Amino acid sequence: MDRIADQIDHVAATLTTMDRQLPALIPSATAFGADDPGRPGRIGRALYAGWTAVLAARAREAADAAERLSGMAVAVRSNAQQYATTDDAVRRRFQRGL
Repeated sequence: MDRIADQIDHVAATLTTMDRQLPALIPSATAFGADDPGRPGRIGRALYAGWTAVLAARAREAADAAERLSGMAVAVRSNAQQYATTDDAVRRRFQRGL
């Protein structure tokens, strides 16, 4: 169970890294032609706003998923400990009964 929890923690860490790196993928508005006059500039600004919003949303999703996965890893470890404690108690009871 610890190996599973470690793997879940690894995935959570990867998602946290993605959450931090996604904002770096946002190019300048000029890359979309947002500084152009007229209709091309309006389209460029809209594209830039859309790209920025999408990356921000994916970053939030990655952060939320990382948080949920971290909680899951804690729960897996806790349950594993509880199983081990129960198994140990049962083993001792059987040994006393023999």
